Amino acid sequence: MQSPRRAWLRTSSRRTRTIDAQSATVFAIVADPSVATAGIRAAWGRTGRTSISTRLTIAGPAAHPRARAGGYDARHTGYNPRVSLRTRLTAALTLTLTLAFACERPPAQTSEPIPITPAAPPAPVDRAEPTVDPPASPRRTLQLLPLGSFPAGHLQPLAASLERTWGLTVAQLPPTALPPAAYYPPRKRYRADKLNAHLESLLGENAERAFILGLTEVDVSSTKGAHRDWGVIGLAYVGGPSGVLSLHRIVPSARDPEHVQKRLEIVAAHEVGHLLGLPHCEEPGCIMREAEGTLVHVDKSDGGLGPECQARLSTL
Repeated sequence: MQSPRRAWLRTSSRRTRTIDAQSATVFAIVADPSVATAGIRAAWGRTGRTSISTRLTIAGPAAHPRARAGGYDARHTGYNPRVSLRTRLTAALTLTLTLAFACERPPAQTSEPIPITPAAPPAPVDRAEPTVDPPASPRRTLQLLPLGSFPAGHLQPLAASLERTWGLTVAQLPPTALPPAAYYPPRKRYRADKLNAHLESLLGENAERAFILGLTEVDVSSTKGAHRDWGVIGLAYVGGPSGVLSLHRIVPSARDPEHVQKRLEIVAAHEVGHLLGLPHCEEPGCIMREAEGTLVHVDKSDGGLGPECQARLSTL
């Protein structure tokens, strides 16, 4: 009787070889067919020219070292020394495929990725915007400064008129001399732009808090287009701190002192409007309409702002 650990085999060359059948035993854990398939291929793939008899042992899950406590250790031995190598190879391949299909696990459920919808931004919370009063203009004071001689009787009514028209605090300064540097000898009059520069220098530290308007009786001029020296009633730059006006062209054609006062107040309001940021307009009767070298529009003005200038002023 042959020993269970020895297998005597006869090869095609009629030579006999003995191998340890235990060394070629393949333990295939049925629970994992990929391991069984690899083990069988390893056992049967190394034959070369020598026929090897192999005892193939198939052990169920209970035969696993971690599961033998259950008592199941059934073994199937496919050893027969009279079976040819081709038959054994065919049987092994059949067993491998059987194990693979019999023990094939169901494919893992491939779940479609769940699209992640980004969270919607939180709805804006209705909050009442704080009511903020528009900042007051940094310049709320207007200084009236006579340059040289100027009728004192016109100053008080003029100050009251400007306060009503623009809502500014108007202060009257004592008269000061005309700056010699502003004099223009060829035409024997004073340059209005140089007078404005002089007035701005007099403001000093108050330049950011106050306007200044120079009042004079002498003739003043400025450059206008192709005219190097153009006589004007007054001059002020939009948004600037200083302006100047003259009675030189107001008085001669006036009907009476009241007419002079009315013209003076309208021209002064016109120049202060420039300082506050208003440009010229074409509205009939508006104090911001350009004089165009005459006093016609001044006399037609009612002393107030037109609708367009009023709307523009509200945005400044």
